[in-house]
Amino acid sequence: GYLEAAAGGTLFIDDIGELDGEQQRKLLRALQSKRFTPVGSTEEREMRARIIVATSKNLEQACDDGAFRHDLYFRISGH
Repeated sequence: GYLEAAAGGTLFIDDIGELDGEQQRKLLRALQSKRFTPVGSTEEREMRARIIVATSKNLEQACDDGAFRHDLYFRISGH
């Protein structure tokens, strides 16, 4: 719902380091494909939002510990 609600604007994800593995997978897929399937729907939609993330965790360390996806970290870190 948040990706759809942010259409044409900005979605701020606070504490991205707290996302579980499934949520990380879904967010990465949306960022890579620029498409998402809203909860309760079977129809994919185009993602038209800017995503800004924040965390107080050291995501590099979380990646090394296996708690955060390396590919998602790469995508959101601007490398």
